[in-house]
Amino acid sequence: MSPKPDLSTEHSPPKWITKLLEFKGLESGIYRVNRVKEGETPLGAALEYLNSIGMPEISRYEHELVSYGMKELAKIKGLHLIGTASQKSSALSFVLDGYDNEAVGQHLDKYGIAVRTGHHCAQPILRSYGLEGVVRPTLALYNSPEDIDRLVRAIRSLILILQNSKNIFHADGRKKLPSENFQTEGAIMHKLESEVNKLIGDILSDYESGRDIDNIQTFDHPKKEVIIEIVEKLRNIIFPGFFKNGTYRIYTVRNNMTMLLEDVLYNLIKQISIVLRYVPEYENADEVDIADEAERLALKFLGTIPKIREYVDTDVQAAYDGDPAAFNKDEIIFSYPGLFAVMVNRIAHELYLLNIPLIPRIMTEYAHSVTGIDIHPGAQIGKYFFIDHGTGIVIGETTVIGDNVKIYQGVTLGALSTRGGQKLKSQNVTPPLTIMSPYIRVLPFSAAKLLWARMLW
Repeated sequence: MSPKPDLSTEHSPPKWITKLLEFKGLESGIYRVNRVKEGETPLGAALEYLNSIGMPEISRYEHELVSYGMKELAKIKGLHLIGTASQKSSALSFVLDGYDNEAVGQHLDKYGIAVRTGHHCAQPILRSYGLEGVVRPTLALYNSPEDIDRLVRAIRSLILILQNSKNIFHADGRKKLPSENFQTEGAIMHKLESEVNKLIGDILSDYESGRDIDNIQTFDHPKKEVIIEIVEKLRNIIFPGFFKNGTYRIYTVRNNMTMLLEDVLYNLIKQISIVLRYVPEYENADEVDIADEAERLALKFLGTIPKIREYVDTDVQAAYDGDPAAFNKDEIIFSYPGLFAVMVNRIAHELYLLNIPLIPRIMTEYAHSVTGIDIHPGAQIGKYFFIDHGTGIVIGETTVIGDNVKIYQGVTLGALSTRGGQKLKSQNVTPPLTIMSPYIRVLPFSAAKLLWARMLW
């Protein structure tokens, strides 16, 4: 089951990569990056990469993947697996009752899933099963269980389309032939395409209104989903033994760290290159200058990871010391929303200090959406910081929190009013709020608010 390569210029590698070997997952959109050494061939780099993982590990992973695929495909009514030996290769062969193999292949192609259909130079064996051909997805180490789940959903959608059609039976009750069924699906899709084309025309006309929301310069804006993936990968780096790496599944610690860091560096440079255009100094800068500065900033940020880990370690300890209900530190790392929100803030704060626009706020608002805890990336937070429960906490941009501080849900460390809106942007109306007390205790009904004395009218 091979993913379709994305050859758009958007994915051009930066200058520091001599050669990019891309293996793209169907859903993840994540790239594995290997550098080709001087005098080495791409094939040699690929072999070195495989040897660094170890062929036994690759074989083990592919076997687990095929076993999972056979189990999930076997759940589909009318699907028959051809070849189910316990130690089979990574090819999954099947036929689907009532459907031509070619029709199944064409349907899967609509979902971006590439499979082979036909006899695969194995006619004698297939004829022993009474078949002339099969559908054959082939799996490899760059595939994942999520790819198999997508394959299963696509097959079920084909069955569902025809089951819901009123035209899959002839007037005399006979079920239509597979080729006729596929024609029925085509008629359904044609009708839907006509409706969709009309909707597209209406929406495109609406885009011509000249409003801020009508901006369609997609490649000039950062990708929120990529930034969120960067956060998740940085969490894997901060806690190397706690969260399974969904992209690089077969690794030594060093090999895994190398791939994670290169992946984060590659994607972070791309996103910083985009957001630097929001800075007046770089609004009309040369692409080379933008790339150089983005690379410098990304490398400088990654250099702060040991510091971030040092602070996060104290946060874990503070949560364990401060919560009698904590079973152990693993429970805190896996499940406490306060720790996650503070960890993301510590990542975003380092980017904020480098004057990188947008990306820090996207990161903290992601944590806000997940935890209900809103911490501005500009907030300065000391060591041993513990947020207990956390829902409804707001920590503003100019807040300064010392060491050994604990706060509860419903606390706001921010301005009483921002009624002046953008008029207040350049005014010094929000002096830093410094919290050095070891505890900020919640008031009844979670209504505690620590606010700046100056009212913002």
